[in-house]
This record gives sequence, C-alpha cells and structure tokens, in this order.
Amino acid sequence: MTDGQDGGGKGPQVAEQQPPAAERQIRIALVGGLDVYHAKFFSKIFNKLLIEENERQRLKDSGFPDMPAPAVVYSAWDEDYNKTLALAAEYNIPYPCRHLDEALAKADAAIICDDAKMTHQHWAVPVMKSGLPYFHDKPFTPTYREAEELMAQAEAHKAVMFSSSALAFSRELGELEPQLAREGGVTLAIAAGPVGRLLFYGIHPFTTLYTLFGPGVRSVTASGAGNQHAAKIEWQNGKTGLLVVDARAKGFSLMLHTPQACHQVKIIDSEYFYYNTMRHFLNMVLTGRIPVPWEQTLEIIKVLDALETAARQQEYTVEFNFSG
Repeated sequence: MTDGQDGGGKGPQVAEQQPPAAERQIRIALVGGLDVYHAKFFSKIFNKLLIEENERQRLKDSGFPDMPAPAVVYSAWDEDYNKTLALAAEYNIPYPCRHLDEALAKADAAIICDDAKMTHQHWAVPVMKSGLPYFHDKPFTPTYREAEELMAQAEAHKAVMFSSSALAFSRELGELEPQLAREGGVTLAIAAGPVGRLLFYGIHPFTTLYTLFGPGVRSVTASGAGNQHAAKIEWQNGKTGLLVVDARAKGFSLMLHTPQACHQVKIIDSEYFYYNTMRHFLNMVLTGRIPVPWEQTLEIIKVLDALETAARQQEYTVEFNFSG
C-alpha cells in the first residue's frame, strides 16, 4: 500500500463507534514492547516531532505529508511497569498505567507495539474488546494458524485495525510508482533484507514485493541454511519476486525490472516510513477505512510461516504450491 490508498478487503470498513473529530487531538494508548525501538519511535513522532515547531518545520521542508489530525501518545502500558515509566518520562506521556484496561480507557485508539519476541499478539483480544481502532505492529503473529484464529476474533469483535510492515509505506517506492506504471509495471523484482530471521524480519522485504505485486501468491521455491535464506516467489499474475533474507545484507534494497528499464532502490528513510504508517493509522481512526486488507496480512504470514517452518532444518530446499 502506498500514499492515499486504502484497502478494501476483509474486515469492517467503517467503525461502529463514533470516530474522533479531526479537529480534536486523538489520544493514543501504546500497548506492550515499550522498551523496543518501534514504541520509542511512535512516541517520538507524536510527542516530539509533531509538537516542537522546529521539528514540524523540518518535516514540512523534507516533504512529509500532513497528518490528518493532531494526535498524542496519551497513555502507555507494559507488563513491566518500569519500562512504562521510562518511556513516559522520555516522551512526556501523561498516563503511564499499571493496568492495560486503564491505558485503553484513556484513549481513542491504540497501537500494539512489536516486542521483538513475537508475543505482542497476546494483547490483541483485550484491545479488540475495548472497541478502540488499533494498529497491530508487525509481525501480526508468529504462525499462520495463530493469524487465522486472531483474525476470526477480530471479525467477531468487528475490530477496526490493520497490521503491516512499515515498508509498505516507504517514500522510495511511493515516489517511484508513477514511473513504474508508465513503464508497464514491475514484472520481476529482487528484494533483500538483513538479520536473517525469516518471519520476524523477512516480513519487511517481502512486504515490498507484496506492495508491488499485490495478493495472489501461486508458489514458492526456497533454500537456505542458518541465517541465510533465498526464495523464488511466483504470483498468479505471472510476476516473479526473489526474496533474500540474509544476515550479510546491509539494509533493504530492491532491483525492479519493468518492460522498459531496471531500477535499483535502497529504502533508507525509516523516519518517513514510520511516519507514513502512523498517518495511515490516524486516517483509519478517523474514517474506519482499513488501509491494508486483512486477507493480505494473512497471505503474507502464510508464506513466511511456510518458509520459517522449512528453515528450522539446518539446511533446506523446499517448494510450496499455494494455488487452489
């Protein structure tokens, strides 16, 4: 997904509760993972970059789009209260809470933050029950089975939420998209990312492929060992993506082939893609429109879970067929 595009997939498209008025400050609750980078950066966006005049001007001068409404991280909760206090002190969060329901009760919306342990999905059901719209940080769950179960609960609660890697909202791909379209679209792409953990971090480069090609993965052929993995992914529309998740990679890069040209892309502006993810989140809070359809989140987890399962072997070569 890129700027200005809302998904139209599974999941309620309009919130049943009255969304906050755009002119009123939206109060956000951060849930879990408060000592991890994502929670800190989300807090920085709302409680520093959008408040301090010099930072607002810097963002404007750098071409950052306006947020659809003013917002602030208003409350926060973590199982470890000391982590809650530390984040609140660093980013002037008014209500560091000892109890999750207390943090949610003070908010108009919530963010379930990546805890770097792939356990943050445990807080999704309490957030659903609160009725708040929310962003569920990547990865949605560590397995496809859990993802299906959690999506079923989200549907039962008529949740207004989305889950995605922030690289779905990168500046570099967004700015290049018009040219790619003029050239007939990308038919072959290579996406590489670091760390070597397939589902936990491979979700980032895979999301860039998915942003380009959309849903409809037909088959995957993969091989790897340790923290070095490569997969050839075929889409039903005939497009092909090569996914490399390898500890030797330095950052996120793509090689994009259209019928007319080849483009090398490095995704380096992390401030922009986190900011832009939060912009889509606030737009969802205001409108109830979900920017990344749930079925797309499920398909991404399905493919990565299959690869993760294969990678538990010391060395592997596998092929999966997802069609039909």
